[in-house]
Amino acid sequence: MDALIKGILTLMLFLSVYRVHADVALLVPVPNAQTQSLATELEAALQLRHQDEKVDVISPPANPDVLQRYSLSVTVGASVLTEIQKYKALLQRTPVVATYISEQDYHNHRELLSTGVYVEPPLHRQIALAQLLFGDDAPLGILVPESDAHVVDDTDVSVYPVKSNDNLNQTLVRLLTENRALIGVYDTELYSSENIKSILITSYRHNRPMIGPSLAYLRAGALATTYSNTDDVIRRLIEIIEQGLYTPQSYPPPSFNPYFRVGLNEQVGRSLNMLMPDADELGRELLLRETQQ
Repeated sequence: MDALIKGILTLMLFLSVYRVHADVALLVPVPNAQTQSLATELEAALQLRHQDEKVDVISPPANPDVLQRYSLSVTVGASVLTEIQKYKALLQRTPVVATYISEQDYHNHRELLSTGVYVEPPLHRQIALAQLLFGDDAPLGILVPESDAHVVDDTDVSVYPVKSNDNLNQTLVRLLTENRALIGVYDTELYSSENIKSILITSYRHNRPMIGPSLAYLRAGALATTYSNTDDVIRRLIEIIEQGLYTPQSYPPPSFNPYFRVGLNEQVGRSLNMLMPDADELGRELLLRETQQ
């Protein structure tokens, strides 16, 4: 009897340890130095809090059974979600957290996913950044596809729906004439590589800056944006993993990243004769505004 009890206690201890051990599969379209760096940083952050966690970089395998070895899968980018769609039945048994995807991409694949972190900043944060730069009363315009005009109905800024590419320049000029700045939204069709050059050139001709919608557009010539870097993404991922795997709680709902920073294009600021504030100070002020809402 003592031996039986001892065996049961040993098994319970083993199961307890097993439950809190969480190896993670980082699912990427193509492994490279950047995705390996993300895996290494995520693994190091996990091991600071727990023991022996491993994060493996995996391209969607021909044999999906390999995913059963992991307590959690984290996807990187939208294309990998399309690739793993065929593993839907298998993935229903394993939590999947999506990163580096838009809100729209998440909803397109929501049946696969337990939760996720959107790559774009929330619109209210971009508007708040513009208000810090130009004043709370400055008129601001948002250029959006006609189908998305309803998503910004509750904002204090003017919405300019674009019906088609033929209508883009006319709508943009009206926005720039009537407002202090253009706020871009994260839409890869309206703000495509073909359109963005024209949008920025037209904005400069009217002496009107563009805010956002991402770090890539800042490098292309936008004045400012908010964004989350790798450290911010990992910080949010750790919170999600700890809530979903290491506690009795369920996964948090998908959301914009609460951890972010401000990027400024000093060269664009100088060309517009603007005295640019400190980016870190802007970030602190934005965070304060969000926590007070």
